[in-house]
Amino acid sequence: MKKAITILLTAALMLSMAACGGGSGNTDTSSVTPSSTPVEEESTEILAEELDLRTAMEQRDDNEVKAANLYVGNTYIVTGIVSKVYSTGYCTLKPTDGAFVMGFFKVYLPQDELSEISKDDVISVVGKIASTDHGAIEMNPASLVTGEATLITISKEETIEIAERIGLTTIYNEIKDNRLRAEEMYMGNIYRIHGTVALIDKESICFVISGGGQFNIYLSSEDLLKLSTGDSIEVVGEITYISSIGMTMRNAYLVE
Repeated sequence: MKKAITILLTAALMLSMAACGGGSGNTDTSSVTPSSTPVEEESTEILAEELDLRTAMEQRDDNEVKAANLYVGNTYIVTGIVSKVYSTGYCTLKPTDGAFVMGFFKVYLPQDELSEISKDDVISVVGKIASTDHGAIEMNPASLVTGEATLITISKEETIEIAERIGLTTIYNEIKDNRLRAEEMYMGNIYRIHGTVALIDKESICFVISGGGQFNIYLSSEDLLKLSTGDSIEVVGEITYISSIGMTMRNAYLVE
């Protein structure tokens, strides 16, 4: 599901007054009264979309040009595990689920923030994607999310209610006809999809699509334990990745 994230950053602005005397060359500073202007606080809202690190890295590995068009110049909030902190001004992150991904996710942080983190820390950062070249996604500039952050999300019941029903073959036929158009049409949207469980893995299940495609659905452990191969079920969630052989749905729910 596409989630809107609001980061509230509060900065204190100090206002001061200066008095200058002019005339015949004599300057009298004895009558200068210290300013009694109170400190004003200004709140700045930064709206950033939540970006799944694993999905972004998979898309970059699949097509760097497409990843650049999707991400470069946009501001995101990303959560990941610190794999290493470098003295050259950045750290690298890996997915929180421990999945292996090709390349690096580099986050350029101020020196004082880099000094606060260590390898294997789970951190959230907010910043602008600057590049997807040379085997890495670079977020520069960025900052740690340490202040007040509000994640606006929706419940399972609300997700099921708003989800559009669509057939697997409808999406797969669109992928075979024009993958780029299929990505524009379906990625990031919430759907309710029916299928038969062909495979159950540690984190996901797979539907086989007529015509040779496959649909990978990432479910909670609780939902996975309820299923068996051959079950006919409905799932609801966000399409996060599309390839030439199928698609992926993450953060999905089993509809019972």
